[in-house]
Amino acid sequence: MPTIHWVNVFKPFDAGTLYEATLSFDKAIDMETLVKMGFKGGFTMGLGNLDELLAK
Repeated sequence: MPTIHWVNVFKPFDAGTLYEATLSFDKAIDMETLVKMGFKGGFTMGLGNLDELLAK
């Protein structure tokens, strides 16, 4: 499996909390492999769950 390097930052924001995620990969092919495996859809769904959690 390719390795993903994550930096997650949560910041107070007027309307709640701002979440910034920075993802980096050792090689472009690593990112392409994960995208082909459905990472983009799964990550997007996870962010939707995070929106619900932070709204509470």
